[in-house]
Amino acid sequence: MNNNKRPITKLTLYLHAMKKIIIVSVSIFVAINGMLLIVAMPPDGVRASYFLTGLIFAGVTAALCALLPLQGLYLLKKQERFLGFRFYEEMERYHINQLPYSTGKWFLAAKGYKIIAIRKDYIIGLENYTGYYPGNPNGLMPTSPRSAKITIVGADGKMWNIQGFLPGRRNTCVISDLRDWYDSYCTGN
Repeated sequence: MNNNKRPITKLTLYLHAMKKIIIVSVSIFVAINGMLLIVAMPPDGVRASYFLTGLIFAGVTAALCALLPLQGLYLLKKQERFLGFRFYEEMERYHINQLPYSTGKWFLAAKGYKIIAIRKDYIIGLENYTGYYPGNPNGLMPTSPRSAKITIVGADGKMWNIQGFLPGRRNTCVISDLRDWYDSYCTGN
């Protein structure tokens, strides 16, 4: 770990989760404008309206998708209030400056529009883990699912569902990584 880098912040988590969404929004904008300008061959005055149409469509898509990572930030805020810590100070104290990150104290991941930031003191259980294996032509199941769903049980009694296709380290599902972290550090096994 490089201690010269700045600690992880909530904004860093959000931007990591939004990376693919931003790329998709820009791609949609370029594709719509390319298609409208090349295929339709509009007169000069109409080109500006086509450009604005593509811009508005991509902007609305990006704005709606920008709401997706907020569940993870809300769960992090609940942990801060319940346990009485400040996220930035924790990251600074433990020199956490990279994603994904997992140790005995923290599990942090921000991929595929999901933010998972769990402190060991907050999590008291994982329930309803379901892994989904994609179809495989040779009939063998991969060692790790590509999509999963899990329920996190917090120390305050709240339950949080996390689901989706979340590629993590070693090309595994981030939810599987969370389950492995919980089994290693939180259950005492």
